[in-house]
Amino acid sequence: MTVEHNVITTANMHGIVAFEPANAAARTAITPAIGNLYKTACQQDDGSLWIVLPAGGGSFAWKKVCDGPAGSSPLTIITSVPVRTWLRADLGVTIATGVSAWIDQSTNAQSFAQATGSLQPTRNLTDSTLNNLPTITGDGTDDLLVTSALSAVGATYWMCLILKQVSWVASGRRIIESAGGSGRNSIQLNSTTPSILLYENGNFTPVNNGAPVGSWKRVTAQENNTTSDAILAGASSTGTTALGRSAATNGLTLFNASGGGQASNVAIAEVIITDGIPSGTEKTNIDAYLLARYSLSSLFT
Repeated sequence: MTVEHNVITTANMHGIVAFEPANAAARTAITPAIGNLYKTACQQDDGSLWIVLPAGGGSFAWKKVCDGPAGSSPLTIITSVPVRTWLRADLGVTIATGVSAWIDQSTNAQSFAQATGSLQPTRNLTDSTLNNLPTITGDGTDDLLVTSALSAVGATYWMCLILKQVSWVASGRRIIESAGGSGRNSIQLNSTTPSILLYENGNFTPVNNGAPVGSWKRVTAQENNTTSDAILAGASSTGTTALGRSAATNGLTLFNASGGGQASNVAIAEVIITDGIPSGTEKTNIDAYLLARYSLSSLFT
Protein backbone atom coordinates (compact mmCIF):
# COMPACT_ATOMS: atom_id res chain seq x y z
CA MET A 1 0.00 0.00 0.00
CA THR A 2 1.24 3.45 -0.88
CA VAL A 3 0.42 6.42 1.33
CA GLU A 4 0.75 9.80 -0.29
CA HIS A 5 1.50 12.75 1.88
CA ASN A 6 2.82 16.27 1.67
CA VAL A 7 6.09 17.16 3.30
CA ILE A 8 6.26 20.60 4.93
CA THR A 9 9.70 22.00 4.27
CA THR A 10 11.66 23.76 6.97
CA ALA A 11 11.05 27.08 5.22
CA ASN A 12 7.30 26.58 5.58
CA MET A 13 7.28 25.48 9.20
CA HIS A 14 5.93 28.26 11.40
CA GLY A 15 4.98 28.88 14.96
CA ILE A 16 1.47 29.75 15.93
CA VAL A 17 2.04 33.39 14.88
CA ALA A 18 4.48 34.38 12.13
CA PHE A 19 3.56 38.09 11.99
CA GLU A 20 2.26 40.67 14.45
CA PRO A 21 1.02 43.56 12.27
CA ALA A 22 -0.22 46.66 14.04
CA ASN A 23 -3.48 46.87 12.09
CA ALA A 24 -5.28 45.79 8.92
CA ALA A 25 -3.18 48.07 6.71
CA ALA A 26 0.04 46.61 8.08
CA ARG A 27 -1.29 43.06 7.61
CA THR A 28 -2.34 43.57 4.00
CA ALA A 29 1.06 45.12 3.31
CA ILE A 30 2.46 41.62 3.95
CA THR A 31 1.95 40.12 0.48
CA PRO A 32 -0.29 37.02 0.61
CA ALA A 33 1.88 35.10 -1.90
CA ILE A 34 3.26 31.56 -2.15
CA GLY A 35 6.12 32.46 0.14
CA ASN A 36 3.65 33.28 2.92
CA LEU A 37 1.32 30.31 2.39
CA TYR A 38 -0.11 29.07 5.72
CA LYS A 39 1.67 31.80 7.65
CA THR A 40 -0.42 33.39 10.38
CA ALA A 41 -0.75 36.91 11.72
CA CYS A 42 -2.12 38.20 15.00
CA GLN A 43 -3.38 41.72 14.36
CA GLN A 44 -2.39 43.83 17.36
CA ASP A 45 -5.13 46.43 17.24
CA ASP A 46 -8.00 43.96 17.74
CA GLY A 47 -6.34 40.61 18.51
CA SER A 48 -7.79 38.92 15.41
CA LEU A 49 -5.96 35.91 13.94
CA TRP A 50 -5.41 35.57 10.16
CA ILE A 51 -3.83 32.99 7.83
CA VAL A 52 -2.67 33.04 4.20
CA LEU A 53 -4.58 30.45 2.12
CA PRO A 54 -4.91 29.66 -1.60
CA ALA A 55 -7.59 31.80 -3.24
CA GLY A 56 -7.76 30.02 -6.61
CA GLY A 57 -6.10 30.71 -9.92
CA GLY A 58 -2.66 30.72 -8.36
CA SER A 59 -3.52 33.62 -6.04
CA PHE A 60 -3.44 33.80 -2.26
CA ALA A 61 -5.34 35.83 0.33
CA TRP A 62 -5.53 36.56 4.02
CA LYS A 63 -8.42 34.71 5.68
CA LYS A 64 -9.64 35.46 9.17
CA VAL A 65 -9.34 32.52 11.53
CA CYS A 66 -11.10 34.18 14.45
CA ASP A 67 -11.86 37.54 16.00
CA GLY A 68 -9.81 38.77 18.89
CA PRO A 69 -11.03 38.16 22.44
CA ALA A 70 -13.79 40.43 23.67
CA GLY A 71 -12.36 43.56 25.22
CA SER A 72 -9.00 43.21 23.47
CA SER A 73 -8.89 46.83 22.31
CA PRO A 74 -10.87 50.09 22.48
CA LEU A 75 -12.01 49.43 18.90
CA THR A 76 -13.92 46.34 20.02
CA ILE A 77 -15.02 47.71 23.42
CA ILE A 78 -16.49 51.07 22.33
CA THR A 79 -19.23 50.59 19.75
CA SER A 80 -21.97 53.02 20.81
CA VAL A 81 -19.97 56.03 19.56
CA PRO A 82 -17.14 56.30 17.00
CA VAL A 83 -13.55 55.98 18.21
CA ARG A 84 -12.06 59.08 16.66
CA THR A 85 -8.39 58.33 17.32
CA TRP A 86 -6.46 55.67 19.24
CA LEU A 87 -2.75 55.86 19.94
CA ARG A 88 -0.73 53.21 21.77
CA ALA A 89 3.01 53.39 22.32
CA ASP A 90 3.65 49.88 21.01
CA LEU A 91 1.75 50.43 17.75
CA GLY A 92 2.48 52.59 14.72
CA VAL A 93 5.50 54.47 16.07
CA THR A 94 8.09 55.76 13.57
CA ILE A 95 11.53 56.68 14.88
CA ALA A 96 13.86 59.23 13.25
CA THR A 97 15.83 61.31 15.76
CA GLY A 98 12.97 60.60 18.13
CA VAL A 99 9.31 59.87 17.48
CA SER A 100 8.59 61.39 14.06
CA ALA A 101 5.13 59.80 13.71
CA TRP A 102 2.57 58.17 16.00
CA ILE A 103 -0.01 56.48 13.80
CA ASP A 104 -3.69 56.45 14.66
CA GLN A 105 -4.95 52.86 15.05
CA SER A 106 -8.59 53.74 14.35
CA THR A 107 -9.89 53.92 10.79
CA ASN A 108 -9.70 57.72 10.71
CA ALA A 109 -5.99 58.20 9.89
CA GLN A 110 -5.70 61.01 12.42
CA SER A 111 -2.07 60.51 13.29
CA PHE A 112 0.44 62.73 15.10
CA ALA A 113 3.79 63.72 13.62
CA GLN A 114 6.86 65.91 14.03
CA ALA A 115 9.34 66.48 11.19
CA THR A 116 11.92 68.45 13.19
CA GLY A 117 14.30 66.04 14.91
CA SER A 118 15.02 68.28 17.91
CA LEU A 119 11.29 68.48 18.71
CA GLN A 120 10.64 64.73 18.55
CA PRO A 121 9.71 62.94 21.82
CA THR A 122 11.58 59.87 23.02
CA ARG A 123 10.23 56.35 22.77
CA ASN A 124 11.01 54.05 25.68
CA LEU A 125 10.81 50.44 24.50
CA THR A 126 10.27 49.08 28.00
CA ASP A 127 9.12 51.02 31.03
CA SER A 128 9.70 49.08 34.23
CA THR A 129 7.07 51.19 36.01
CA LEU A 130 4.34 50.20 33.53
CA ASN A 131 4.46 46.44 33.06
CA ASN A 132 7.61 46.79 30.90
CA LEU A 133 5.55 48.23 28.03
CA PRO A 134 6.62 51.00 25.61
CA THR A 135 5.91 54.65 26.39
CA ILE A 136 6.58 58.00 24.71
CA THR A 137 8.05 60.91 26.68
CA GLY A 138 8.13 64.64 26.03
CA ASP A 139 11.26 66.37 27.35
CA GLY A 140 9.52 69.33 29.02
CA THR A 141 11.55 71.76 26.90
CA ASP A 142 10.23 71.84 23.36
CA ASP A 143 9.01 68.39 22.27
CA LEU A 144 5.73 68.50 20.34
CA LEU A 145 3.57 66.13 18.29
CA VAL A 146 0.85 67.60 16.07
CA THR A 147 -2.03 66.31 13.99
CA SER A 148 -3.52 68.68 11.46
CA ALA A 149 -6.03 66.06 10.33
CA LEU A 150 -7.95 66.19 13.60
CA SER A 151 -9.87 69.40 14.07
CA ALA A 152 -10.91 70.63 17.49
CA VAL A 153 -12.98 68.16 19.43
CA GLY A 154 -16.71 68.58 18.97
CA ALA A 155 -19.47 69.59 21.31
CA THR A 156 -19.65 66.09 22.79
CA TYR A 157 -16.58 63.93 23.23
CA TRP A 158 -14.63 61.71 25.63
CA MET A 159 -10.90 61.18 25.91
CA CYS A 160 -8.75 58.91 28.02
CA LEU A 161 -4.98 59.08 28.53
CA ILE A 162 -2.54 56.84 30.39
CA LEU A 163 0.23 59.18 31.52
CA LYS A 164 2.93 59.85 34.07
CA GLN A 165 4.48 63.15 35.09
CA VAL A 166 8.22 62.46 34.83
CA SER A 167 9.34 65.71 36.44
CA TRP A 168 7.75 69.00 37.40
CA VAL A 169 8.57 71.85 34.97
CA ALA A 170 6.14 74.74 35.56
CA SER A 171 2.44 75.53 35.71
CA GLY A 172 0.34 75.56 32.58
CA ARG A 173 2.39 72.92 30.78
CA ARG A 174 0.27 71.14 28.18
CA ILE A 175 -0.45 67.42 27.98
CA ILE A 176 -2.94 67.60 25.11
CA GLU A 177 -4.30 70.73 23.48
CA SER A 178 -6.87 71.68 20.88
CA ALA A 179 -4.91 74.30 18.96
CA GLY A 180 -6.17 77.63 17.73
CA GLY A 181 -5.51 80.97 19.38
CA SER A 182 -7.99 82.28 21.95
CA GLY A 183 -10.33 79.35 21.41
CA ARG A 184 -7.83 76.72 22.43
CA ASN A 185 -8.60 74.14 25.10
CA SER A 186 -6.24 71.81 26.87
CA ILE A 187 -5.52 69.34 29.63
CA GLN A 188 -2.49 70.68 31.44
CA LEU A 189 -0.51 70.57 34.66
CA ASN A 190 -1.31 72.98 37.49
CA SER A 191 1.29 74.34 39.87
CA THR A 192 -0.49 74.13 43.19
CA THR A 193 -0.61 70.38 43.84
CA PRO A 194 0.63 69.76 41.09
CA SER A 195 -2.60 68.53 39.60
CA ILE A 196 -4.25 67.99 36.25
CA LEU A 197 -6.63 70.71 35.12
CA LEU A 198 -8.76 71.64 32.14
CA TYR A 199 -8.28 74.97 30.39
CA GLU A 200 -11.58 75.83 28.72
CA ASN A 201 -11.79 78.97 26.62
CA GLY A 202 -10.16 81.05 29.33
CA ASN A 203 -11.61 79.18 32.31
CA PHE A 204 -9.76 76.70 34.51
CA THR A 205 -11.27 73.57 36.04
CA PRO A 206 -8.78 71.99 38.45
CA VAL A 207 -9.02 68.37 39.44
CA ASN A 208 -8.67 68.00 43.18
CA ASN A 209 -6.15 65.22 43.09
CA GLY A 210 -2.40 65.31 42.63
CA ALA A 211 -0.48 64.12 39.62
CA PRO A 212 2.55 63.00 41.61
CA VAL A 213 5.86 62.74 39.81
CA GLY A 214 6.63 59.15 38.87
CA SER A 215 3.07 57.79 39.17
CA TRP A 216 1.10 56.46 36.20
CA LYS A 217 -2.52 57.61 36.14
CA ARG A 218 -5.60 57.23 33.99
CA VAL A 219 -6.88 60.70 33.09
CA THR A 220 -10.22 61.16 31.34
CA ALA A 221 -12.08 64.25 30.17
CA GLN A 222 -15.50 64.57 28.61
CA GLU A 223 -17.90 67.27 27.51
CA ASN A 224 -21.64 66.71 27.17
CA ASN A 225 -22.60 69.98 25.47
CA THR A 226 -23.31 71.89 28.68
CA THR A 227 -20.63 70.88 31.18
CA SER A 228 -17.18 69.39 31.06
CA ASP A 229 -15.62 66.96 33.47
CA ALA A 230 -12.08 65.83 34.18
CA ILE A 231 -11.25 62.72 36.18
CA LEU A 232 -7.81 61.82 37.49
CA ALA A 233 -7.57 58.47 39.21
CA GLY A 234 -11.07 58.70 40.63
CA ALA A 235 -11.15 62.37 41.69
CA SER A 236 -13.27 64.55 39.45
CA SER A 237 -14.15 68.16 38.81
CA THR A 238 -16.96 69.67 36.74
CA GLY A 239 -16.95 72.99 34.88
CA THR A 240 -19.71 74.91 33.17
CA THR A 241 -17.70 75.80 30.08
CA ALA A 242 -17.65 73.29 27.26
CA LEU A 243 -14.11 72.10 26.61
CA GLY A 244 -15.05 71.06 23.10
CA ARG A 245 -16.56 74.38 22.07
CA SER A 246 -13.53 75.72 20.27
CA ALA A 247 -13.53 77.31 16.86
CA ALA A 248 -10.03 75.92 16.37
CA THR A 249 -9.39 73.90 13.26
CA ASN A 250 -5.63 73.60 13.61
CA GLY A 251 -5.66 70.09 15.04
CA LEU A 252 -4.46 68.69 18.34
CA THR A 253 -1.05 68.71 19.99
CA LEU A 254 0.60 66.36 22.47
CA PHE A 255 3.27 67.31 25.04
CA ASN A 256 3.18 71.04 24.23
CA ALA A 257 1.12 74.00 23.05
CA SER A 258 0.77 74.45 19.30
CA GLY A 259 3.01 77.50 19.36
CA GLY A 260 5.54 75.88 21.69
CA GLY A 261 6.75 77.28 25.00
CA GLN A 262 4.45 75.13 27.17
CA ALA A 263 6.09 71.71 27.01
CA SER A 264 5.43 69.14 29.73
CA ASN A 265 7.78 66.41 30.88
CA VAL A 266 5.22 63.61 30.77
CA ALA A 267 5.24 60.06 29.46
CA ILE A 268 2.19 58.78 27.59
CA ALA A 269 1.33 55.14 26.93
CA GLU A 270 -2.10 55.42 25.35
CA VAL A 271 -4.63 57.98 24.05
CA ILE A 272 -8.30 57.25 23.22
CA ILE A 273 -10.63 59.95 21.83
CA THR A 274 -14.25 59.35 20.85
CA ASP A 275 -16.94 61.37 19.12
CA GLY A 276 -19.69 61.31 21.73
CA ILE A 277 -19.54 59.80 25.20
CA PRO A 278 -19.28 56.02 25.60
CA SER A 279 -21.79 54.21 27.79
CA GLY A 280 -21.08 53.54 31.43
CA THR A 281 -20.56 49.86 30.66
CA GLU A 282 -18.08 50.70 27.91
CA LYS A 283 -16.12 52.98 30.25
CA THR A 284 -16.01 50.18 32.84
CA ASN A 285 -14.80 47.75 30.19
CA ILE A 286 -12.14 50.21 29.05
CA ASP A 287 -10.86 50.34 32.63
CA ALA A 288 -10.80 46.53 32.68
CA TYR A 289 -8.83 46.53 29.42
CA LEU A 290 -6.37 49.08 30.82
CA LEU A 291 -5.93 47.13 34.05
CA ALA A 292 -5.33 43.87 32.16
CA ARG A 293 -2.82 45.53 29.85
CA TYR A 294 -0.86 47.62 32.31
CA SER A 295 -1.30 45.49 35.46
CA LEU A 296 -1.35 48.57 37.63
CA SER A 297 -4.35 49.12 39.88
CA SER A 298 -2.94 52.48 41.07
CA LEU A 299 -3.93 53.91 37.68
CA PHE A 300 -7.39 54.37 39.17
CA THR A 301 -6.62 55.42 42.76
